[in-house]
Amino acid sequence: MIPSEKVPVRRLVVDELLPQSASDCKFRAMKTKDQNPVLDMIPKDPELAKLALIRSHLMDLEIRSIPALKFMGDMVQR
Repeated sequence: MIPSEKVPVRRLVVDELLPQSASDCKFRAMKTKDQNPVLDMIPKDPELAKLALIRSHLMDLEIRSIPALKFMGDMVQR
């Protein structure tokens, strides 16, 4: 629960994660360098560690419509 707002929170969605790849380009290295400290912090934070973690990879479309939301929902349900 977010104490100040009294909103129950059960899940944490982390999106725009890079999928695993053998590629070692500068973009991937930069994104991984930014993502890893945050991903490492989640299980160490007592409040965040209580939440179900849902990971979503970086998509080639912006999630701005009902079909796009359904697509993303299907991706995170796997």
